[in-house]
Amino acid sequence: MLEVDFYPVYPSGRKYSDKPKNKGTTPVKAECNRRAAAKKLAAVVNTNFDTGDLLVHLTYLPEKAPQTYEEAHRDISNYTRRIGYWRRKKGLPEGKYVITIEEQIYKTGTRKGRSNWHFHVFLTEMPRDVAEDLWKDGERVNADRFQPERFGQKAAAEYLSKDPRGTKRYICSRNCKKPVVKTSEPKQLSAAKLKNMCETYVGDNAYWERRYPGYRFIEAYPVWNDYNKRWYLYLEMRKIEEPKKKKRK
Repeated sequence: MLEVDFYPVYPSGRKYSDKPKNKGTTPVKAECNRRAAAKKLAAVVNTNFDTGDLLVHLTYLPEKAPQTYEEAHRDISNYTRRIGYWRRKKGLPEGKYVITIEEQIYKTGTRKGRSNWHFHVFLTEMPRDVAEDLWKDGERVNADRFQPERFGQKAAAEYLSKDPRGTKRYICSRNCKKPVVKTSEPKQLSAAKLKNMCETYVGDNAYWERRYPGYRFIEAYPVWNDYNKRWYLYLEMRKIEEPKKKKRK
């Protein structure tokens, strides 16, 4: 993954603060925290999972849904233990997982005020039907092939709860690798140029792929900051992998 941040700096080179001065949880601050968490989640997932691995969506029938976070956490922990047992029984190496948990509270109807839960689970490659059958605690499940070329910050944000319980927005298995981040020296760009990029070229695949040859455009996120009246831009791209040559017999 190639991530590029465009942000304003003082003449000294110090970055302008993009955070409001007021403390506490404001809607703006909460959204900033969610974007940061989505960025980290995308990095963790792309480091540990690839084509062939699974993205499994789990939930409950409304009448069978647990009503506390502790019960939901217990169910998903039991699910990952069953996955681990199945892999050991088949003589497969230890698998990895990353899980996001989201609570849905019914607003209307006969179940008003009651909870339901959604789990999105990234799993090391295994048969899709097995991953579905091992979800014993609920009755709604769908396993898809993970598509790394589509998984960036925007996709990750869709799986993160807007109102997470506790401090953890997602759960990783202990054997998940930490993303390796390599940084490069910052380059100067005029404010007018950045403004033009934010207003004109945000969705222009060809523009970004010319600017960063060898990479495929995924998404660009422009932000106008009312706090300091300046533009910010975050760009996501993925390196274009050359097709593997077939070995001659």
